[in-house]
Amino acid sequence: MLTARPGLDARSLTVIVYGWAALPPATLASMKRHCGDDLCVFEIFGQTESISCYRFWPDEWPELYAATAPQHNYVGVPSQILGLHGARRGGSRPGGAARRAGRGCCTGPRP
Repeated sequence: MLTARPGLDARSLTVIVYGWAALPPATLASMKRHCGDDLCVFEIFGQTESISCYRFWPDEWPELYAATAPQHNYVGVPSQILGLHGARRGGSRPGGAARRAGRGCCTGPRP
Protein backbone atom coordinates (compact mmCIF):
# COMPACT_ATOMS: atom_id res chain seq x y z
CA MET A 1 0.00 0.00 0.00
CA LEU A 2 2.80 2.44 0.83
CA THR A 3 4.53 1.78 -2.48
CA ALA A 4 1.28 2.42 -4.35
CA ARG A 5 0.74 5.70 -2.46
CA PRO A 6 4.14 7.42 -2.19
CA GLY A 7 2.56 10.58 -0.76
CA LEU A 8 1.73 8.84 2.52
CA ASP A 9 4.12 9.60 5.39
CA ALA A 10 4.63 6.48 7.52
CA ARG A 11 7.59 7.72 9.59
CA SER A 12 5.45 7.90 12.73
CA LEU A 13 5.14 4.10 12.59
CA THR A 14 7.94 2.83 14.85
CA VAL A 15 7.09 -0.83 15.56
CA ILE A 16 5.78 -3.61 13.31
CA VAL A 17 4.98 -7.05 14.70
CA TYR A 18 4.51 -10.04 12.42
CA GLY A 19 3.94 -13.70 13.09
CA TRP A 20 3.68 -17.26 11.92
CA ALA A 21 5.46 -16.92 8.55
CA ALA A 22 8.88 -15.54 7.73
CA LEU A 23 8.95 -11.97 6.49
CA PRO A 24 10.57 -11.68 3.04
CA PRO A 25 13.69 -9.46 3.12
CA ALA A 26 12.29 -7.31 0.29
CA THR A 27 9.22 -6.56 2.42
CA LEU A 28 11.41 -5.56 5.40
CA ALA A 29 13.50 -3.32 3.15
CA SER A 30 10.33 -1.66 1.82
CA MET A 31 9.04 -1.10 5.36
CA LYS A 32 12.33 0.53 6.39
CA ARG A 33 12.36 2.66 3.24
CA HIS A 34 8.87 4.03 4.04
CA CYS A 35 9.05 4.16 7.84
CA GLY A 36 12.72 4.93 8.47
CA ASP A 37 15.77 2.95 9.54
CA ASP A 38 14.81 3.16 13.23
CA LEU A 39 11.72 1.03 12.59
CA CYS A 40 11.67 -1.94 15.00
CA VAL A 41 10.35 -5.06 13.28
CA PHE A 42 10.02 -8.35 15.12
CA GLU A 43 8.24 -11.67 14.92
CA ILE A 44 6.18 -13.25 17.67
CA PHE A 45 5.62 -16.97 17.30
CA GLY A 46 3.64 -19.08 19.73
CA GLN A 47 0.24 -19.94 21.07
CA THR A 48 -1.84 -16.80 20.81
CA GLU A 49 -3.82 -17.57 23.95
CA SER A 50 -0.68 -17.85 26.11
CA ILE A 51 0.83 -14.50 25.04
CA SER A 52 4.24 -15.94 26.02
CA CYS A 53 5.95 -16.61 22.78
CA TYR A 54 9.21 -16.79 20.85
CA ARG A 55 10.60 -13.48 19.60
CA PHE A 56 12.84 -12.81 16.60
CA TRP A 57 14.30 -9.46 15.56
CA PRO A 58 15.66 -9.39 11.97
CA ASP A 59 17.88 -6.42 12.88
CA GLU A 60 19.42 -8.44 15.75
CA TRP A 61 20.50 -11.32 13.47
CA PRO A 62 20.70 -9.69 10.00
CA GLU A 63 23.03 -12.28 8.42
CA LEU A 64 20.85 -15.21 9.48
CA TYR A 65 17.72 -13.39 8.38
CA ALA A 66 19.13 -12.40 4.97
CA ALA A 67 20.44 -15.92 4.31
CA THR A 68 17.27 -17.81 5.26
CA ALA A 69 14.10 -15.72 4.94
CA PRO A 70 11.49 -16.39 3.70
CA GLN A 71 12.37 -20.06 3.08
CA HIS A 72 12.98 -20.74 6.78
CA ASN A 73 11.20 -19.16 9.70
CA TYR A 74 13.63 -18.63 12.57
CA VAL A 75 11.50 -17.96 15.61
CA GLY A 76 14.26 -16.58 17.82
CA VAL A 77 14.33 -16.79 21.58
CA PRO A 78 11.58 -18.11 23.86
CA SER A 79 10.03 -16.10 26.64
CA GLN A 80 11.44 -17.45 29.90
CA ILE A 81 7.96 -17.98 31.29
CA LEU A 82 7.45 -20.81 28.80
CA GLY A 83 10.18 -22.99 30.33
CA LEU A 84 11.43 -23.92 26.86
CA HIS A 85 14.80 -25.14 25.70
CA GLY A 86 16.23 -26.01 22.32
CA ALA A 87 16.50 -29.58 21.10
CA ARG A 88 18.47 -31.03 18.25
CA ARG A 89 17.43 -33.72 15.85
CA GLY A 90 17.03 -36.90 17.89
CA GLY A 91 15.98 -34.98 21.00
CA SER A 92 19.39 -34.11 22.48
CA ARG A 93 19.65 -30.81 24.33
CA PRO A 94 22.37 -28.35 23.40
CA GLY A 95 24.91 -27.54 26.08
CA GLY A 96 26.10 -24.08 27.05
CA ALA A 97 24.93 -20.99 25.25
CA ALA A 98 25.31 -22.35 21.70
CA ARG A 99 22.64 -21.06 19.35
CA ARG A 100 21.94 -23.52 16.58
CA ALA A 101 18.82 -24.38 14.67
CA GLY A 102 16.53 -26.84 16.42
CA ARG A 103 13.07 -27.16 17.92
CA GLY A 104 11.54 -25.54 20.99
CA CYS A 105 10.63 -28.11 23.65
CA CYS A 106 8.50 -27.58 26.73
CA THR A 107 10.09 -28.65 29.98
CA GLY A 108 7.18 -28.85 32.38
CA PRO A 109 7.21 -30.71 35.68
CA ARG A 110 7.78 -34.45 35.42
CA PRO A 111 5.37 -36.85 37.14
